[in-house]
Amino acid sequence: MYSLSMMAYSAIPSDITKLKGDLVLHSKKLDWLKTDLSKLENDLGKKNSRYIQGIKRSKGLGLIMEKVRASLKENELSLKDNYQKIKRSLRLTIANGITQSEDIDETIKKKILVKEIKYIISQFNSQIAKNVSYQNELLKLRVRIKDYQTTETELQKIMNELEFRKKMVAENYFEEASKTRKIKNQLEILEKSFKENGS
Repeated sequence: MYSLSMMAYSAIPSDITKLKGDLVLHSKKLDWLKTDLSKLENDLGKKNSRYIQGIKRSKGLGLIMEKVRASLKENELSLKDNYQKIKRSLRLTIANGITQSEDIDETIKKKILVKEIKYIISQFNSQIAKNVSYQNELLKLRVRIKDYQTTETELQKIMNELEFRKKMVAENYFEEASKTRKIKNQLEILEKSFKENGS
């Protein structure tokens, strides 16, 4: 009987040593998980800020795009109006063609009318160039908005992945914390038992 209790008594220090080793191992895992969890929360915060900025930019570009669209519509109406004026003036000039029997006043009036038509044509060409420029700007804005939307989608995916990873790390952390508490409790019981049997 004495040898049995001595064997049990001698096994206690090795159990304590094993539990202390397990405790160190689980404590290191807890520290690593805590660090990983902090990094994930930091990354998630940064990505979330970037995502919010992207949404703000996208909305801002949407407003600019609406202004450009309105300006294009206004220019389109102006172009149509100017085009009609040019057509009317040209018809009148052609219908009232310059004849050799005209007096000087009529010739001057027709020359003034031709100058006015040339001015309107130059205005019309200016408006066309402006309209083309606005259309190009609108196209650039659409491309930028599409880029922002793609970035927003990618950031949302990354944030979802980070959130899932954070959840998994947190679960592992709590599992390791539970194991560590159990080992600490077992260690305390063994050490207490060892002290009681040793004295």
